[in-house]
Parts: sequence; C-alpha cells; structure tokens
Amino acid sequence: MKENSSIREVTRLSDAIFHEEYGINPQMDLDNILKTKEYESKELIHQHVDDQMVLYDRGLQAIINVHEILEDLHQTTHQHFTFLVLSGKICTTLIAIRKMLETGLLDAAKCLNRSLIESIDLFYTSLINPDFNANYGNTKELYDNNEFWYENINRGKLKKEIKKLFETLGSAPELIEHFNQRRKDQQDFLSNSIHSSFNSTMSNYVMMKIDFSGFSSDIFGKVTTGYPNILNKLLDEMYLYLQIFGSSIINKLPSLGLSDISQYPVFLYNAQTFEGFYTEYFDVFEKQVEDIMEIFEELQKHFSNNP
Repeated sequence: MKENSSIREVTRLSDAIFHEEYGINPQMDLDNILKTKEYESKELIHQHVDDQMVLYDRGLQAIINVHEILEDLHQTTHQHFTFLVLSGKICTTLIAIRKMLETGLLDAAKCLNRSLIESIDLFYTSLINPDFNANYGNTKELYDNNEFWYENINRGKLKKEIKKLFETLGSAPELIEHFNQRRKDQQDFLSNSIHSSFNSTMSNYVMMKIDFSGFSSDIFGKVTTGYPNILNKLLDEMYLYLQIFGSSIINKLPSLGLSDISQYPVFLYNAQTFEGFYTEYFDVFEKQVEDIMEIFEELQKHFSNNP
C-alpha cells in the first residue's frame, strides 16, 4: 500500500479483496441509487402535487428577492445586518427543504421546517424590537448564544414581540390568535420529527405512497400522502412572510427604513403572482388533504371491522 494512499484507493483495494473471497460486491453505488430515487420522486411530485411545487418555487423566488432587497439596503445604510443574515437563513432553509422534498425525504424536510419557522419568528421580532435587532446582529463583540436565547427568546418572549408587530401592522385580534395557535400546532407536529417520537419514526419508515399504490418502507426516499399537507403548511408560511414584509413597508416601520417598494419590480411581480395563485387555489389544496384524510378514515374502518 502506498504511504500516501487516499481512503478511496484503500477501500477500492479492500473491496476487491472482499469480492474475490466471498463473491459479493460490498460497495453500494449510492450516487446511482439516490439519483434514481430523485428521478422517481420528481415524477410522482409532478403527477400529484405539481401546482403546489410550482407555487413553492414562485414563493421562494419572491423570498430570495426579499433577501436581495435587504442586501441592497445594507450596502447603502449598513443598518440591516440582522435582516440580511436572517433572510439568508430563511432562503437557504427553503432551498434545503425543496431538495429534501424532491428526493423523497419528508421527515428531513419537517426537521428543516422547524428551523425555518424559528428563523422567521426571529425576523418578525427584529422588525418590531430595535434592541433585539441590534443585540442579535451584534458583530462588535462575541456573546454566548445560549445566554442570549434564555434572556431574549425563552419562555414565549418572541410570542409577545410578534403580537406587538401584528398589532402595529393593524392585524385583527382573531388573526393574532390564529397565528399563535398555528405556531403551537406546528411546534408540536414538527418536534415529533426533531426528537424522533415513535409516530414520526414510524411514518418515516413506512407510509402510503402518494398515488395509493401501496405502502413503502424505502429508506432512500418516498413521496407519500403526507406531501400535500406539509406543502400547504409551507406555502402558508411563505405567504404570511411576504405579507408581513410588504405590510412593514406600507406601514413604514422604522427598522426597515424603506417606504417605496416600486423600485423593486421583480419582487413585486413574483410576490403578487405567488399570493394571487395561492389565495385562488387555497381551497383546492386543502380539499386534496381532506380527501386523503377521508381515504385513511375509510381504511381504518375497514381494518377495524375486518381484523
């Protein structure tokens, strides 16, 4: 063996020796397996949730435009660093979720979704609380992240700040209550995947394929009946984020320092296209989830009556 042999070279030799002795190739061609799985997943996505994915991409483009606007503002004012890094995190997380969905890794997408909503809530808080904004984006001195979390985020502190933001933007009390309840439901639902509850690990292991052709326990990825629901929740999150950003400009929040969005026509086009189609097709998307739930209820009745 060469003194400076790479791991790839050594394992290739070792695999050849094993293959010669046992007649079995011990190496998986993971690149090929995952590429094949991604192709199969994209085919099923195109057949069953293509409209949601098209809207997801349009919403993602609008959110990338938000980041570009904040990047432009920061280069001019040097006062938008917190918004810049948080919007960047939101963009990359949405891109990562898209990649997980395209490869059939729904449970991984749920874990990323939990990170997404936490980043968005930090963004909302930074819009309304200048002290939080400055302290979070402090680049002049190092600070303990855990200590910052306990002092500024723990025990529902963000919830109070977001309520203040919504009130400042003129949101009705029932909308604020709906948002709070939705956040609670999301935390409960997504935490199951983060903390590997039995329900999440079981649904990750085996679940009905989205075309109802049977259950799949393929560890390399599967497009399941859980896709419409998670996509609807993601689209709803994107819609609200864009609404809050636009409303913050209309209401001239001091934290943004931006009162005229007309100078960003690409953002306006992408945001309005996304928001228009989302509101138009919202009921259609929800009906798809309800139909899937009804099918599962019928299956449960059948198995209960025929043990």
